[in-house]
Amino acid sequence: MRVKVLRRHAWWLLPLLAAALVALIGTRLVALGVHERAEQLRRAAQAAVLRHAQLIEAELAALAVAAQREHGGATGGTRSSPGVSQTTAAAPERGTFSMSADGAVLAAAPTDGAIANAIAAEWAPHLQRAAPLSCLSRSATAVDGSW
Repeated sequence: MRVKVLRRHAWWLLPLLAAALVALIGTRLVALGVHERAEQLRRAAQAAVLRHAQLIEAELAALAVAAQREHGGATGGTRSSPGVSQTTAAAPERGTFSMSADGAVLAAAPTDGAIANAIAAEWAPHLQRAAPLSCLSRSATAVDGSW
């Protein structure tokens, strides 16, 4: 009896098995393709992040060199008590000031001294906890900030 039923339905069983096999293989190929594409996108994102990190490090190094050049003699001046140092260097532009690594204001425009001191007081605890950046030279002591 089984042979008779099998022969009667045999004309559609083989195409059904072939379709199921094609569906399984197709599913596997799609899954592999998605995985491969995700890996390619991950590698591209990592390359982009590394490129941008190098650009940022170069910019920070240039800023550190400029700050060191601009305020080379700023650390030799006498610091006034809560605030802005009096140096022989030219006064910075309005809206900018320089800080030392310990959070002291090195130079600020005469009209911006109070604001510079307030910002430096806010940043001082963060500067003491922060690890030094690897891209900055150890001789760079001034960091420029602007608001």
